[in-house]
Amino acid sequence: MTLPWSDDGFRVLPAAVYMDHTDTMRGHAAEFQAVVSRLVGRCEELVRSQSRLGTLLKVEDYPGMREENGKLCFAFPNELRDKFSFSTKVLPLPDADGFRVSMGDQDRERIKRQIAESIQASLRVGTRELW
Repeated sequence: MTLPWSDDGFRVLPAAVYMDHTDTMRGHAAEFQAVVSRLVGRCEELVRSQSRLGTLLKVEDYPGMREENGKLCFAFPNELRDKFSFSTKVLPLPDADGFRVSMGDQDRERIKRQIAESIQASLRVGTRELW
């Protein structure tokens, strides 16, 4: 639904598909959170299943785990959950008229042209990618 915008991984989202994109991302976020919850819920079991390692199993190899009454358990399950995140961010597109610096008219116009050309070049790359 998006097109390439910059080398930093930013993408352009056409306004016509914004709501579809938002719904899709919301679904992906819910799926992601469900998988993270399953991992957090099963992590103790997964570590315990390593018991076939015998004396090679070291609790300290699993941050956040502790041994309690001979049983491995998570001390702080939310610490594991906090290591995972899913988010999207909506940013405005830059505009050449938004460049405000105190300088001469000739320099200001040259920089505005450069910004406008850069924006157009990014749009051309995005459109080419789409095709």
